[in-house]
Amino acid sequence: MKRRSRIELLLKYAEDVQHMEIFRDYELAVESRTVPEFLPVRIKNLCENLRSVLDYLAQEIWESFGKKAGRRPKIYFPIESSRRRFEDRTDRLFPHLRKRAPELFAFLERIQPFPDSGEEWLARFKHLNNRSKHFDLVLHQSRTAPVGSSAAASLGPVVHLDQRSGEWVEFRFVEPPTNAFMLVDMAVVGVRHIQMELALHLPWN
Repeated sequence: MKRRSRIELLLKYAEDVQHMEIFRDYELAVESRTVPEFLPVRIKNLCENLRSVLDYLAQEIWESFGKKAGRRPKIYFPIESSRRRFEDRTDRLFPHLRKRAPELFAFLERIQPFPDSGEEWLARFKHLNNRSKHFDLVLHQSRTAPVGSSAAASLGPVVHLDQRSGEWVEFRFVEPPTNAFMLVDMAVVGVRHIQMELALHLPWN
């Protein structure tokens, strides 16, 4: 199977199967305030597949813009928290990228989770995958956002309102402490966006 086919297969499985299973389990979790047995495993498997997609994409970049002399390096998709680290890593892995494909370089730079970049999901996604594959979920309850307030609207559709107690209920990862389904959702959408953008710039192998 060619790498392009593997990328598409993993993405479609993540979108059409795993994402839907996680959404179903998450809805059950917030309604019952109990984590379904396999929900952390489903999230773990989804994140691993999305990380594999990103690393396959990095290999595609290397095929076009990497240095072929010497041993093939370990190739991971660049996710860096500072511009300097991004530039150093990218220039080291893909030394011909910046000059030969400036638009692709600019896109990769734009999606990095630099401070105030708006791409915090990518840093959280990386952090989640690097935590020895621990996907622990904790219940979070809050009465700080009355129904109808702007604060309540900002919580999003995956936070459940318990009508009896007046509490907003969600499950967050222990680390990073963010809404579990929201991060999963942003990762699925974000990785597909990255794949589609790179497809415009790369000859698929």
